[in-house]
Amino acid sequence: MSAKPVGKWGRRALVITEAMTAIVILIAVALALVGTAFIVYQAARQGLNVTNARSAVIDVLDLTVLMLLATDLLRTIERLLSEGTMPLRSVVEIGGLVIVREMIAASLQSLQVISQLELAGALAIIVTAYVVLVKYFPRD
Repeated sequence: MSAKPVGKWGRRALVITEAMTAIVILIAVALALVGTAFIVYQAARQGLNVTNARSAVIDVLDLTVLMLLATDLLRTIERLLSEGTMPLRSVVEIGGLVIVREMIAASLQSLQVISQLELAGALAIIVTAYVVLVKYFPRD
């Protein structure tokens, strides 16, 4: 995919937007980690329900993967706007992150075996696509 690259001011705006987004992501992950540490500490000290602590840890993992997804998507959009090209490898990485996020969310639920196999099959397809891209299109 190609588009007309942005100019000098557009690149500066993209860098500023990317930096602000990175700061917001870091703050969100830090707050989630502090909240999780507090819940785990309460559970250990007062003998509270361990399920709440497990759920909090899974929530932090889910938030972290979601933030990685947002960062990768932002990087892909930035490259599209600044260079006028969209890298296929980034699109495949985003697909892989989405599937991993679904697997983390599925670990909280008791999914049927067929749903777990579907997620595993989708991840296998994404990994295969990534290997093909790396092997046959090393510069993309």
